[in-house]
Amino acid sequence: MKTPQRRILAALFLLFGFGIMSWVPRFPEVKHQLQIGNGQFGTLISMGAVGSVISLIIAGPLVHRFGSRKVMSFSVILIFLTLAYVVHVTSVWQFLFCNMAIGAGVSGFHIAVNSQALHEQRAGGESLMPRLHGVWSVGAITTAILSGLLIGHVSLATHIDSVAIFVLISILILIKKLGSNSLKGKRKEETDYSVRSIFARSNIDWLMGFGATCAAALEYSTSDWAAIFSKEELHMGAGVSTLPYILFISTMIIGRLTSHRLTDHIGIDRLIRLCTIIGGVTFIVAI
Repeated sequence: MKTPQRRILAALFLLFGFGIMSWVPRFPEVKHQLQIGNGQFGTLISMGAVGSVISLIIAGPLVHRFGSRKVMSFSVILIFLTLAYVVHVTSVWQFLFCNMAIGAGVSGFHIAVNSQALHEQRAGGESLMPRLHGVWSVGAITTAILSGLLIGHVSLATHIDSVAIFVLISILILIKKLGSNSLKGKRKEETDYSVRSIFARSNIDWLMGFGATCAAALEYSTSDWAAIFSKEELHMGAGVSTLPYILFISTMIIGRLTSHRLTDHIGIDRLIRLCTIIGGVTFIVAI
């Protein structure tokens, strides 16, 4: 990350991973606070996908119309204000709507920050995306280690509230620093969208989209349930139960930070096929 803009982007990805994954290692406490079983909790967590899908459909046109800074700012405020609130709720319905809001915010920020990263990648002519996602994973593993150290010593609400406030303020400062280097929006007459036109104009590569969705499902299902399974089924201590999650994210960091080196020796199409087969079979056997 040689330029100030790339360092800002790296910091955004790092803080994004650190913030949104901060409560995942403490899911056993969240579930206990709601007084529900694993099946109900899994359903509630999965419903975050509803907000995520809605946001995925409209975030692209919004970035095109208003630029990356405005969409990132709105999304990060939605994420972390809701995250700071959700760890206090005991109502299932409140948790449901909060989780959907977080899902929408995460998808919106994800689209906007990746649009900004692609803008920078095109300008520099260098592959940045795998490394930036590796930096995201570094943020995720850092917050997992911190959670493991805090469990049993700092309450769930105090921990997540502190992280949410810190990350929200930090990201807003970084977004402001992007300044004129941010991805600009288009004039209204160039992007006269209606709800119907957003769906009609969506030129989606369904094959790639389905593949990416499946890959993300493996990642999130493992990370979401690792701490709960370790604590409740393997009866590991509260702090130690984050270890499988930490090891899982660690290997993702290695893959994301080194994948660009592999493409120098193996074509990207062949690499995708190999990784899909090896990763999919390994996941099934290990699970």
